Amino acid sequence: MNSAPPPYHSDCFVNRDAEIRLVQRKIERRLEKISPTPPHTAFHGPRGSGKSWLLHRLRDVLPKTFGSRILVLFFSPDPADPDLAGNTLKEALRQLTLPLPRWATMYDLACWLVQQCEERHPAPIVIIVDELDKVPVAPLQDLERYFLIPLSRVENVFLVLGSRVPRPRGRLNDVEFKRRVENVELPPFDEQITREQIERLGENPALAPDILRAGGGYPLTNALLAYGWATDPNQALQQCADALLEGVEEYLRPYFWALCFLDSINEDRMGPVLAAWFNGSPDDWDRQRCRRILSDMVRTRLVQWQKWTSSGFGMDPAVRQVLRSAIQRNEPARWDRLIQVIASLQ
Repeated sequence: MNSAPPPYHSDCFVNRDAEIRLVQRKIERRLEKISPTPPHTAFHGPRGSGKSWLLHRLRDVLPKTFGSRILVLFFSPDPADPDLAGNTLKEALRQLTLPLPRWATMYDLACWLVQQCEERHPAPIVIIVDELDKVPVAPLQDLERYFLIPLSRVENVFLVLGSRVPRPRGRLNDVEFKRRVENVELPPFDEQITREQIERLGENPALAPDILRAGGGYPLTNALLAYGWATDPNQALQQCADALLEGVEEYLRPYFWALCFLDSINEDRMGPVLAAWFNGSPDDWDRQRCRRILSDMVRTRLVQWQKWTSSGFGMDPAVRQVLRSAIQRNEPARWDRLIQVIASLQ
């Protein structure tokens, strides 16, 4: 069974037409000499909610819809790039076929890019930037300061951003920038759309109800489960969990499995759950140890502070749903034991 995320393919794209239309309408208003408010759009959602596929789809669809009346630039920043912001500025100038100053600071490049966009490219310019949440704090600050915020003030530029959270790692907090960006959360698929997605992937659409219950309806989870559900649902769930936890260090993975039982994660609730998972004593899991584990989990970006509550951090809902389903199906005795522990914490 293939546990790797399926590569983007336009034939498999489903159910993000409303989001595409949202961006198209903003461009249409600019072509009609009307200022859209807000002009920019940030799509966010849990892991596997279809952000990257949506942005790739926009990259393909917008030129076909508007032709030469607009320009579309696409960026997927490399977190390991030591000069991420500077290279992004240079790549933007290259894609716009603009002359690149031989010697220039990032401030010079930013000013040059803005000036050229305003003076030489009166047509709408759509700048798509994917996976902002993967960019470390310092490069993200530079990308914000020299690329995103200056371009957000250019009348004919439309930013389309993709991230797991509206403002990655607490950044992108410039007041004017936030006012000019519309945040759009990508919801999971319902049964009808899940059925359509599975059918387009060449699998049996009758599997949709079971896959929806197990994975929560997130597009990536649907696809990963669809490839193996008919043969072995237990193995499909395990391999889907492994794919969703890709990039998480091995020592951290057991903590994700154990703590997927918690709606909100904090040091006080972690101890009893970890003790039950590892068959140890709660005394082995003091607050300091739990705090270190939680800090490491947050760095994976699959655990985030829940702003809407005061109770703690929350695990990525797509990841949490699959882990819970895998435990419930594959380890029913452990599931019952952990559920009892959670009930005692209420």
